[in-house]
Amino acid sequence: MCKKIIKKGFTIVETMVTMVIFLLLCIATYAALHLGTGTFTKDIKYTNLKENAETVADVISNELRQAIGTPSIKVISPAQNTPGTISNNIEFYEPNFNNFDPIDGVTRTNMKHYLKIKYYTIPATGGIVYRDETNYLDPSKSQIGAPFAQIDNGFLSIKAVTNSEISYNLFITATQGASNYTASRVVVLPSN
Repeated sequence: MCKKIIKKGFTIVETMVTMVIFLLLCIATYAALHLGTGTFTKDIKYTNLKENAETVADVISNELRQAIGTPSIKVISPAQNTPGTISNNIEFYEPNFNNFDPIDGVTRTNMKHYLKIKYYTIPATGGIVYRDETNYLDPSKSQIGAPFAQIDNGFLSIKAVTNSEISYNLFITATQGASNYTASRVVVLPSN
């Protein structure tokens, strides 16, 4: 008697089709994960740029609001403190609160009792923002050329635009690769 042999298993064509479908699913999964991690990395870099620019803008604008008199927006030309003046160098005076006199409850108004603050960038240094603090009462406490803020593998830049004697627009731009973010503040000084 002749028994019919029953073949169990898959043919080579069925196996090949299954392997191609599985390979396509693996490629699609890898592409989705790769795209997601790339987007996540870009979001983290952009968030860091934004946080750095916003922090620098907040600190400088808060100090600028404490300025005594009209801040000096230093540029080579045109003349300082004229509307439309644009600069990467901000210089101003603020009270030196270390000179508060507890006996009569006032801060001395002599020029020696003020701090001269200067924020600036030097393009050759890769966009580091520097902060100079000149202490007239005790020059040994002055800090000149101290790096204030920087971005790894990126640039920070300051731009100040004079609107009027008491109003300024402050722009801090953070750049890293193809990403950039600009934080802006309008600073209005109290009238003296």
